[in-house]
Amino acid sequence: MSCRFSRRAMVGAAGAAALSPAPAAAAPASWPPAEGPHTPKICLGAPPTLDEAGMRRLKQIGVDYVLMGGPKIPWDEAELRARLDRFKAGGITVCNMMISGFNDVIWGRPGADAQIENVIRSIRAAGRAGLPVIEYNFYAHRLTEGYKEEVGRAGAGYTAYDYELSKNLPPREGVGTHTRAQQLKRAEGFLKAIVPEAEKAGVRLALHPNDPPVPLSRGSEQIMASFEHWKQYLNLVK
Repeated sequence: MSCRFSRRAMVGAAGAAALSPAPAAAAPASWPPAEGPHTPKICLGAPPTLDEAGMRRLKQIGVDYVLMGGPKIPWDEAELRARLDRFKAGGITVCNMMISGFNDVIWGRPGADAQIENVIRSIRAAGRAGLPVIEYNFYAHRLTEGYKEEVGRAGAGYTAYDYELSKNLPPREGVGTHTRAQQLKRAEGFLKAIVPEAEKAGVRLALHPNDPPVPLSRGSEQIMASFEHWKQYLNLVK
């Protein structure tokens, strides 16, 4: 097929474009954007001990929501409420706390049942205190090796990651190696125990993904390293 340049075709196309109706003008944007219950919120991590000056700095840059690590399990309602109220007095909402302390569940060890009970008690305390989201990790090992710094624009330091630097690292002492199938089976038992409690408490559960999303973390397979993994995990317990 010949694709020769045609001045007549070009002029015709230009004329058609000129005669086509102009697009309707977009509605003027309001500023600041109207915020409602379904609009995204800017959220930053904050230490539980953030002082009044620190809260004021967050407010100055437009941040009204923070997330943070939670206390040692089992959580106490009074302790959670005091933390939430202190931030609320500074105009800040604590919307998410990270829960930890149940490695026996993840690693399939004898203390798992007692740790699950501590998580359940923590969920109930969070619900009574008004904490809307509890975040948790469920991986045999959190890969922190393989990161490096690269210099970017105007000398800016970038955090980069190279799997070649970490994929052959040995298991950590006391952790061992765990397959994805083993971890999913343990996760299913964990979720069957805690999801009904979270629903009754009015608390959402947020799973932290595997980062970086690579196949192995010191010999243990990752369970949340792909979109398909996420779909499988979410279908373990409705």
